[in-house]
Amino acid sequence: MPNDTTTAAKILPIIEVCHRLGGRSRSWLYDKLSPKSSRHDPSFPRLNRFGPRSVGILEEDLNAWIKSCHQNDKN
Repeated sequence: MPNDTTTAAKILPIIEVCHRLGGRSRSWLYDKLSPKSSRHDPSFPRLNRFGPRSVGILEEDLNAWIKSCHQNDKN
């Protein structure tokens, strides 16, 4: 049996994303995504549809964004 080291990308539902961001609200998250908002952040990960009425963010993209925010804070 071959050794398969690839893993499937995990999409985090919006509620989980908000939880991982310290309990932020969904409206805060959508403000980050909206170019019309004063809180818009073009580096924030994009939403991915994973069901007919479900969206989320790739876990690796969210982790990378959080890491980049921490690195920017250090500078």
